[in-house]
Amino acid sequence: MKLRFLAKTAIIAAAIASAGASPALSAPRLSSGVSVKGAIAYQDFADKTQFYYVPGVVPVTVGDTLTDFSFRYWGVSRPMLVPVDGGLNKSVIGGVLGGRATIDLTDSQRSALVAEIKAKYGVENPKLIPVLMTHTTVQPVISQAAFGLSATNSDLTFPQDFKIGSAFAFSVGTSQSRTFAQAFAQKIQNDDLIQSNPLLAVNISGDVEFQGDPWTAHCRADLSQVWNSVRSRFSGSASFGWFRIGSAEFANISQDLLRTKTIDCSFTEGSLDNQQFGRQVFEAIKKVMESLNDTSENSFFRFEPNPQPQDVGGGGGGGGLGSLFGWSVSLNGSYSAAHFKQTITFDQTLTYTGRVVVRTPLSMVLAVSCNAATENLFGELGDSEACVSTRKAKVLEARISAENAAKAPRLQRLLDRYLDGQITEEQYRKGIQALSEITLTEDLGSPRQIALTLANSKATALILDDDRIDAYLDQAMGKSSR
Repeated sequence: MKLRFLAKTAIIAAAIASAGASPALSAPRLSSGVSVKGAIAYQDFADKTQFYYVPGVVPVTVGDTLTDFSFRYWGVSRPMLVPVDGGLNKSVIGGVLGGRATIDLTDSQRSALVAEIKAKYGVENPKLIPVLMTHTTVQPVISQAAFGLSATNSDLTFPQDFKIGSAFAFSVGTSQSRTFAQAFAQKIQNDDLIQSNPLLAVNISGDVEFQGDPWTAHCRADLSQVWNSVRSRFSGSASFGWFRIGSAEFANISQDLLRTKTIDCSFTEGSLDNQQFGRQVFEAIKKVMESLNDTSENSFFRFEPNPQPQDVGGGGGGGGLGSLFGWSVSLNGSYSAAHFKQTITFDQTLTYTGRVVVRTPLSMVLAVSCNAATENLFGELGDSEACVSTRKAKVLEARISAENAAKAPRLQRLLDRYLDGQITEEQYRKGIQALSEITLTEDLGSPRQIALTLANSKATALILDDDRIDAYLDQAMGKSSR
């Protein structure tokens, strides 16, 4: 069976020629640029002293790129109780993290770009301005599954609009997550240096209009063979979920796909010369890989802004294949190399001649770790120690263990009632949910005493008697109190 993909010859949308664009207007030249770690600058196609920069990966500098940062949390070293139905309480653990971020060149990146421009183009005083990005998307990067974040217990606030060099406010908060506070406020050993915490970042992408040198290629490929060739390289290292392809490995993969003509391109303008047309070649490979995702409901390759700066590449357009131009590339290891049984034809004309719009990524980590250098930015409500120390972590562990021990027989009792036919499956689920929403071992009177007692004893100190617990669960399940 042969599956035809798209038209036999089509001009791709990723290289859209801007209709009616005037050649007199300034624009960065796609094939003419320099790169330093985390940033690229493109020379203007008309004014050779003007350069447009892309701050692809912005380092965290407290007081500069990251201001007004704070993390306030609760429920770790002592209970934070909130009332629930029936006059009972729920013990919550959560926090709110926020600040203001500015995605722009740092002083060191700016100086490094100026030095590279002088060395490559001989321009003594280059004019550096940011690229103009349109149709931007802003995506917070945080593991919602790992922290148990959901629409009902958390809130993420990020801007919808974005401009390079303009500060934006952000915040992440949760009313109930045992791991959130520990992950972001855990005390680290290095007390002298401010260290970024990559557990929270932001990815931004937008359209940038470039002036492209003549480059037009007619490329053909069997996408099933492209997948087989790439996936086979990792057969021994990954078999489940997404994993990232390193920049050097991606460069090798791309060169092999072109060398073996798994992706076969014939040119009317330009070439596969990475030194001159590195950006165009990268965009062509990216287009072929992303086209495979369009053939089914599943995704096989993923390109995302990369919050970690890549090594500087030596190719055209300020990087070449090995730099990935600010993108990270991931492969879905859930599918084997032999997943596709039919031919999937890619047959397109790719052009980057004249005015072209290229999707461009930016990224920045938005948090710092807690230590002596940053502890003034952290704090727990009701406790003077800012970071989550080993002592605080042990107290929380003891409290959680005590609560789990107290609830275990109640959970078993609910299961027995369900298996005996005393309650329905729906009532059983409601009972489990209701039990999770109350605390059996903590009150506002002596929370520390209870936690310390339980840490040194196998006994369970209940603040509720069995009759009250049963009455609460029966009410939650819609049954008459026994």
